[in-house]
Amino acid sequence: MNLTIIADTHGLHDEIILKPGTMLIHAGDITEYGTEEEVTDFLMWFSKQPFKYKIFIAGNHDLFLEECTAAKRKRLIPKDIIYLQNSGVEIEGLKIWGSPVSPYFLGMAFNVRSGNDIRKTWKKIPHDTDILITHGPPKGMLDDNFGCEELAHALTIINPKIHCFGHVHGCNGRKKLNKTLFINAALVNRLQPMEQQYFIADKPILLDFTKLEIKKIMKQEQIKPNNYGQTLLDLIVQGGDNLINEYHKKYHFLPYIDKLDGYVNMINITIKKVIEGLIDSETERKKILTGLRVIKQKMLAFKEKITLENQIQQT
Repeated sequence: MNLTIIADTHGLHDEIILKPGTMLIHAGDITEYGTEEEVTDFLMWFSKQPFKYKIFIAGNHDLFLEECTAAKRKRLIPKDIIYLQNSGVEIEGLKIWGSPVSPYFLGMAFNVRSGNDIRKTWKKIPHDTDILITHGPPKGMLDDNFGCEELAHALTIINPKIHCFGHVHGCNGRKKLNKTLFINAALVNRLQPMEQQYFIADKPILLDFTKLEIKKIMKQEQIKPNNYGQTLLDLIVQGGDNLINEYHKKYHFLPYIDKLDGYVNMINITIKKVIEGLIDSETERKKILTGLRVIKQKMLAFKEKITLENQIQQT
């Protein structure tokens, strides 16, 4: 799964060209003045983007989303868009939680006073969150010293795989600390004394979650291949061999047909990921695809064998 992460577009979304992907995340400040017209325009653009999943939260500029009722928000937001407001969703096994809250500043949208008030919001974050989306950053992390201290403390307990945010312009980038990859995806410029308007100054953050998971497995298993493709192939071969060995140990037929079907489906998904560009090298891509297809044929032949043996046993 690949992720494209953006934030702080401030009504300039039409100026952004995004490559197709699996998941698009916007971490708030979709508008400049917080009007319903701006929100509607953004939603029309967001809905058209070439992604399987589209998720966004509001930011401190998005006044309309704070003021309108939940029922009106539901009518306004297209069905192919997921809006998170101190709430979560699970997608393909990933637990995602989002909040528009940021520390108090001029009484803007979703502002909450520091201390116990804002701490109540961060206590709502589930401890098993994989991807956390907040509008503002935690203290000391791509924040130019404007981050939330209470959020930083909460993250020492939660440790999500990814925490993406915006709010602080001019700090676009990523940084790894302990188990969490922090991403500031703010796209517009930081206004200087002589500047009066925003423009798109930074690029969207692109992230391949599959590669992150493979890196984790590589570290756990102490695998040191030359590339991700070989690791992926090794893991699939190992999984297929384990499945066959399990069959030979127990010698039960029917349960393994379902397992084999699931395993072949996993190989099909992996082949699709390789074709979509998980593996950068064309030579390596051909090698991995060939290997995957050989394993797939091996598993399908094995399925035919145990199906036939089961039929013979029943006669």
